[in-house]
Amino acid sequence: MAGNVLELIKQGPLVLEGSMGWPLMDGGYKGANVSLCSATEPERVTAVHRAYREVGCELFQTNSFTGNRPLLRAAGAEDQCEAVWRGSVAAAREAIGDLPLAANLGPTGLILQPYGDTPAEECQEYFREQIAVQAEAGVDWVIIETMMSLEEMEAAILGAREAAPDLPLAATMSFDKAGRTQFGVTGAEAGERLEELGADIVGANCGLPEDALVGLGHMARATDRPLMVQLNAGKPELRDGKAVFPETPESYLEYVRRALELGVSIVGGCCGTTAEHMKLVVELVKG
Repeated sequence: MAGNVLELIKQGPLVLEGSMGWPLMDGGYKGANVSLCSATEPERVTAVHRAYREVGCELFQTNSFTGNRPLLRAAGAEDQCEAVWRGSVAAAREAIGDLPLAANLGPTGLILQPYGDTPAEECQEYFREQIAVQAEAGVDWVIIETMMSLEEMEAAILGAREAAPDLPLAATMSFDKAGRTQFGVTGAEAGERLEELGADIVGANCGLPEDALVGLGHMARATDRPLMVQLNAGKPELRDGKAVFPETPESYLEYVRRALELGVSIVGGCCGTTAEHMKLVVELVKG
């Protein structure tokens, strides 16, 4: 199913793979930054992608969510930036061949002006350099996710567009139960602004699944852009000293059904989801 994701979604909803970080950590990865696994233990990353492919997922994203320069610097691995960016693409391609692969961008951990000290231009450059390398390495589109502020989202979109203006771009934000981000951005405000910034696909991810759906619902009424969602498997709980996500593959489907009722074009999994969750999502979406 190689092809442009914007053309592919016209044929009906597509299933994006689930969490990468959770299966890696649950499987024993102990690194300081989960994106580093793409450079140091790429076979682990390939195995996770392969598991999602084997259950029928159609779209994939690189293990580079925490792979921007500021976060790798914080982990003492700034010298590994390019190795992570290229390695994340190679590890995915080993498992998925020519299926559509997105470069995954997450927050830098920096607070942009006017709320913090980081200039938007500096943050934009961090995103630009990552996408420049990943585009050269062979990604097909871009996913910017888990953003809380429109200022950082704008920097990410502008940086990605500067590096790879022709790649389709999805932009998703994280919401609380009131349908607002931690910076107070409503789903409607996000939808309108992301459309203005030129995002091809918009949506919600992470947080509690019911909260993400609130933000997504407000967003759906504010924009005509195709929608995507990546839902967590609930809120993690400590059981016998181990973090566990409470939503089973079966209970998770109720949230996916509600997302499909909102008209999402892409449905994927976020924190706590596994190949077992996504297998049932594929059966629901494609059944």
